[in-house]
Amino acid sequence: MSDATQDPDDNSPATARRSGRERKPVQRLSLAGNKGILKATKSKGKGKEADGTNGEDEVSDPEEDPSDPEETSEAEDDDVNEDAEDSEDDFVKKPTPAKSKGRALSAGKASSGGKKATPAKKASAAASKKRPLKKKKGGEEGSDDDNGEGAAAPAQAFGKGDVVIEEDNTLFNAVRNPDSALQSTVDDWVESYQEATGPALAELINFFLRTCGCNASIDEHQAEDENGIVDVLDGIQDDFKNATLLAYPLISKSKALKKFRSSLANFLSRIFTTAASSEILYDETFCQTIQSWLTSLSSSKIRSFRHTATVISLFTVSSLSEVSVAVNKEFTQASRAKEAEEKKAKKDKARLKDLEKNVKGTHEKKTKVEEHLGELCDGVFANRYRDSESNIRAECIKALGHWMKVHPDYWLEGTYLKYLGWVLSDENKDVRHEAVKALISLYAKDDHIGAMQHFTERFKSQFVRMATSEVDLSVRISCIHVLRQIDTHGLLEDDQRDEIATLVFEEERRVRQAVAAFFQGVLEEKVAAQELELDVDERDRGEERGTQLTLKCLAELLVKYGRALDGFDKDDEGGEEDELEREGNELPVEEVENNRGRVAFAVEALWDQVEVLRDWQGIMGFLLLDHSEEGEGGSTPKTKAKGTRGKGKGKATASGEDALDPTCRLTEDEETLLVEVLVASLTRATGTSAASSKKEKEKEDENLAEISRIVIEALPRLFAKHQTVPSRVVDLLAIPTLISLELYLDMRLISSYEALWDDITKQLNKHANVQVIDQAVRTIQVLNEGSTLGNTNAAKMAELEETLVSSLREAVSGKDVESAAFEEDELLALGSCVLRICRLYAVHDLSNTLDDTEDGKSSAWEIIDSLVERGRLGYKDEVEVVERAINILGYHLIWRMQKLVRGPEDNAIEISEVVEQRNNFTEKLEELAVGTSANAGEIVKQAAVVLLLDIHMLCGSLTSALVDPNGRFVDLKIECGEELQARCAGFVEAEIERYGETFAEEAEEATQKDGEEDEEDDSDDDAADKRRKKKVNAKKVATREANKSKQKAAVVKTPAGIRARNAKKQARLVAAATFNRIISGFVRAIHNEVISIQHASVILIHFERFDTTLDQWCKLLVQDMRDEGIYGNEGAAIARVIVETLKGATEMLLDAPDASDERLVVISRLLSGAVVVRGAQLALVKRLRTVDHVQLHSDALAYIVKKFAVLREGKKKEASTRALSFFKALGNLLIGLDGQGALKVKVALDHLLDVNEITVLASAKAWEPVRGYQKRLTTAMSKDPTIKQAAVKKVKKVAATSGDEDENDGEDGGSQAASSPKAAKAKGRPRASRASNKQKYNEHIASDEDEDGDDEEVLPVRKRRGAHDSRDTRADGSAMGSPKKRRVASPDNASKESSPYAASVIDSPHEDEPRTDDEEEELIASQLIPSSQGKGSQGNSHKRQHSEEREEDEEVEQVEEAEEEGAGDEPSDEEDAQPEPKSQGKARPRPPTSVASQASLSDIKRKTYVPHSFI
Repeated sequence: MSDATQDPDDNSPATARRSGRERKPVQRLSLAGNKGILKATKSKGKGKEADGTNGEDEVSDPEEDPSDPEETSEAEDDDVNEDAEDSEDDFVKKPTPAKSKGRALSAGKASSGGKKATPAKKASAAASKKRPLKKKKGGEEGSDDDNGEGAAAPAQAFGKGDVVIEEDNTLFNAVRNPDSALQSTVDDWVESYQEATGPALAELINFFLRTCGCNASIDEHQAEDENGIVDVLDGIQDDFKNATLLAYPLISKSKALKKFRSSLANFLSRIFTTAASSEILYDETFCQTIQSWLTSLSSSKIRSFRHTATVISLFTVSSLSEVSVAVNKEFTQASRAKEAEEKKAKKDKARLKDLEKNVKGTHEKKTKVEEHLGELCDGVFANRYRDSESNIRAECIKALGHWMKVHPDYWLEGTYLKYLGWVLSDENKDVRHEAVKALISLYAKDDHIGAMQHFTERFKSQFVRMATSEVDLSVRISCIHVLRQIDTHGLLEDDQRDEIATLVFEEERRVRQAVAAFFQGVLEEKVAAQELELDVDERDRGEERGTQLTLKCLAELLVKYGRALDGFDKDDEGGEEDELEREGNELPVEEVENNRGRVAFAVEALWDQVEVLRDWQGIMGFLLLDHSEEGEGGSTPKTKAKGTRGKGKGKATASGEDALDPTCRLTEDEETLLVEVLVASLTRATGTSAASSKKEKEKEDENLAEISRIVIEALPRLFAKHQTVPSRVVDLLAIPTLISLELYLDMRLISSYEALWDDITKQLNKHANVQVIDQAVRTIQVLNEGSTLGNTNAAKMAELEETLVSSLREAVSGKDVESAAFEEDELLALGSCVLRICRLYAVHDLSNTLDDTEDGKSSAWEIIDSLVERGRLGYKDEVEVVERAINILGYHLIWRMQKLVRGPEDNAIEISEVVEQRNNFTEKLEELAVGTSANAGEIVKQAAVVLLLDIHMLCGSLTSALVDPNGRFVDLKIECGEELQARCAGFVEAEIERYGETFAEEAEEATQKDGEEDEEDDSDDDAADKRRKKKVNAKKVATREANKSKQKAAVVKTPAGIRARNAKKQARLVAAATFNRIISGFVRAIHNEVISIQHASVILIHFERFDTTLDQWCKLLVQDMRDEGIYGNEGAAIARVIVETLKGATEMLLDAPDASDERLVVISRLLSGAVVVRGAQLALVKRLRTVDHVQLHSDALAYIVKKFAVLREGKKKEASTRALSFFKALGNLLIGLDGQGALKVKVALDHLLDVNEITVLASAKAWEPVRGYQKRLTTAMSKDPTIKQAAVKKVKKVAATSGDEDENDGEDGGSQAASSPKAAKAKGRPRASRASNKQKYNEHIASDEDEDGDDEEVLPVRKRRGAHDSRDTRADGSAMGSPKKRRVASPDNASKESSPYAASVIDSPHEDEPRTDDEEEELIASQLIPSSQGKGSQGNSHKRQHSEEREEDEEVEQVEEAEEEGAGDEPSDEEDAQPEPKSQGKARPRPPTSVASQASLSDIKRKTYVPHSFI
């Protein structure tokens, strides 16, 4: 408190407490709870003047735009994120503490004591505005500590980054101390208020200010003067502006304030409860003063004030709501007592009069409390629920939900419910989530439904949209729970229920689990409706009929929702489905998984909710019945499992006497779906859990055996009944993989096992569907893995091989395969035969069968080879057949190589045969893939390229020293020529561009979709757009665009639109799978040194352009580049790859005018990992050789400078400006470059700029990347001791020369200016153009500019080229570079320096002129000390810019020094010049920790066409 409140004669709270021997007890009202959130009220008579944020922090009309607050800063959001995560503990009611002994006080005394300060308030109204504010100091007399003893307490910050708060307020000290007795503090304050109103209110308002983090204090007169609150707060805010960035108590993360929020809520709850019991709550001063201050504070522009005051107001409203509930209960009881007394025959008039008085008094209390609630809501909540701060909005909505739970009679009305509906479209997910959570608790009580029915009708469509398309997953799941509660009361439409129930097929697992309860309700309602239609006799049939009816309803719902997802109406028949299937067959659908797995996902989500799904026996028995219209039921297995897991109540038996009820008869689609449900249920029932004990494991084995016995008996009849429908066969073929096949032998059912083989091979040979063939092959693979029935497996497998080869011969009988013309049906039969062989050959060796020539007929291998030859013709309808034939020949070669590895050592003849076959096959692949004469289709080319690279990799691994140390397979070694590598790289580049067009279309559609979603929210956004864009016609434009978007969305939601969208999505998945297969093959070839590392740039330039899969491959390539360049001897090659990558990325940037240079910079950061090796704490362990690093930058600079010059000559200003971003990327590659290397790069850059007559502007923003690159070069040079020493000598020499010239200027006058060119040339250094722009050399700069002023007029473009440029030219006119840096060129150096600028920049053109030490030092120093460009205003511009650039220089130096400090013992140039020798063989030397070295051969084989048994 201020000094004004410490008058000894004043009845201050502190004085009252120190002398309070005769404390008057306070009577408190007993409430159910006394903790909650508060709400501030609106100050009367202030209007918009008190609200300092109108027009800035608020939206003008809540009904038009309730969810469009202004954006908050990220820095502020980081500070307040913790506020939105506060738990419900703030709103949990706490029991009212027991009354203290001796503290009973009559209501009359309390009431009279609460009005003592009213005259003082009137007397001080005029003088309070002029009274200055005073701040409390820690040692000020009268300040209170935690114990209220008046001891001095210094100001302190409770945590790092927290505002420093003085401990001069008793209330604040008690609240922040988690161990303090809050009730005692509250009692003391109420007693002080009763004795002296003004000081007590001042102490409470100062407590609010301390909670805001402000140390300003007010006196009692300022506290009571409502008209002066705004002026007082303006002064406080002006003093507090410096501390606005610090954390205030509510958002502090310090441990000392961890429980501050809950203590604050508890304190306010207690203070208002005690105020109600002591009657001070109902006087005119207490609530009105608090409301006025909180309303003004909550409208402050300072966030800490606004947030804290809002939270205090919300807690206040919560406390008043609890008081209101207690007062209403008291009023109800008093009214009932009065009515009871009136009904008595003999009325006691005195008692009746007292009761009437009691009723009137409680009614007045009830009215006053409700007035306070309304004023606080209107003054604070109505403004702050749309605050610009998302956490403040979330606080308000969370509090509103709590109020509705605490006091539904007052708050549960449309006036307040509308706020929850408005914020459902808020831009912040936390605000939306708080609104939905509040609604969940409200809908949970049936008593609230009547009051919320109108609200539900208005906003239920919004709930449905949020449940189906909400971005945030938690909000989406909460909306589903709300809809479930609404649906239990029958308030949803049928189409809305179907839209929500369809989410059972959602990709996100948590959404499926959340909607399971909703789906169960829909299913139960449908089953109940179907049971009403049954006859009485049908209802009494027992559990079996109930299971069948439930399965019928389940299948009907799943089919209905599945067709809706696929884009089919209820009345659509199979015609459209067949048409869609034909369209899908044009795509290589075997490359992707179709939507078949969605039923399994639904079963997994509904497993715990829908009991019938666990009754797999009932499902199996139901499927064995005849569901045709003329059917009368069928027989089922008679055996029933006992004690098995997943067993339901249904039975797997049915007698022929029981006819299937028409109500339970399945349609074709429903029966197909139920077969898939059966497989999903069996998968779940037979799945192994994490058994922790042997007993549990034995129980699982018994359960699996019991299930297998029943399935073995029923499986043949399931095949017999459903074998004509391919979609059902796919699921039935998966059942044998779920059971224990050893039971066939244990139960002596060999004949049944052979019958199972026959059923599987029959389906394989009968169907041409890709899914059926794939599943049959997988099942055959599982059967062959069993060892107990090996003889039967071998016999059946031999029969199957003969059948496949015979069918292939029949398909081409009597025709020349290479040139014959096939009819459509013949081609279809041939394609099916090739497909079966291809799929089976991938998992089983068919070499002997394919090589067998029966009775002089052509072998199957020869037929397949002829089909590959047909690929040259390029028939579009044969591309899939040719592709599969190529794969078959690849499998054939791989299986034969496997036999070589596992066969005897003396097999030279067989090796030669394999080599000959390999060479012939690779020649065909080269011709098909990248040949010029072949006309193969795209699919054929893709398969040929991938297989060609795989064969090269496999042969390379087999002939490596690790696999073949004795050299047995040396003949298998094969080299990939440079021409073939270039063609493969070109093919991959073309595939990337083709996929880039598809990916760009997908990204564009996604962007349009996001825009549609933003515009579909509401027309409320139109006003926000108008305000943000400051355009008059923004609303009209937005409305027109929204209408177009809605029309597009309506088209997409039609069945035809859904089918088109699904087809497009499938095509994109196919394109992505094909693209990834090609890219992965190419990258693995580079990794295994089949393709040279120089072709890596083809992939690297597309980093972060597509999905993350390509990015992972790029990172692997950079690891390979690092190993080659640093640990190997390929530094020059790696430098070329980096330069080519940057070139390609720059060209892509220039070709896309709307693109950002961010991706170019990201690529350079990725490539920086190839020039250095980092260790612990990012220390530089090893780096690229300096000569290669310099060459990298020299070549890159030569490219970009020439590119810029060409663009400038073409007057392409925008493109030339964008090209300068290249320097920003190149700067990231300076890491690891030493000072000498940086000097050479600096010389090269200056030479290139001079040759191309380019001037780097000193202040233009477009040249910032160039200036930043030069600064980093200078920073690197400054760390070299030799260069530093030369610079120091240069400084001394320049200073001495400057003094001499000043003397000569005084003697000779202006004569020196005329002879300055000769003098500059005689000295041999370009002093005029290389003068320092440092402040201390200003005089020297001015003198040199005066001397060389005449020369500058003959240089129209680059005015300050320097004196040496006039003579550094060869006889042929070419530039010779700097005359100060020379070395003897040798043939070795010429071979190493590939750039045409390298020799002219670094080497001296005069080999016979040795450089003196002075010349060497002057050149080094001239590069280290920046030179002045231009004269006059240009020189001054450099001087002015120097101070601005100094901070940036220091920042760059700090970054570089941080990198160098952790480098430890870095390798010297001599060590870099001696590369590590390569190891013997093909393997690349790699460090043990290299990521690239960890990519083993198994990783490569996993991506190639290598049989599993070979791996």
